[in-house]
Amino acid sequence: YVCGAPILRWENKDFLGLNIKKEDVDNASFDLINGKEDGWEILKKCLSPYDFCKYCTSTQYFEWDVSSKEIKREDWIV
Repeated sequence: YVCGAPILRWENKDFLGLNIKKEDVDNASFDLINGKEDGWEILKKCLSPYDFCKYCTSTQYFEWDVSSKEIKREDWIV
């Protein structure tokens, strides 16, 4: 994944109450092990937005850290 949002939101979609299409998650990733995509296709995915971007409402960047408090739904949604 170019961005962590697709897999993080897919794995937590029930907790977050999101209606996400599996197809959008799959299209936001590339397979380095089976070699289905060449380097040019991977670079193109890295440089352009993909369908999953429609689920994001923010373009802000956040520093990741370990939380010491109880995790809440609001922690995952901006």
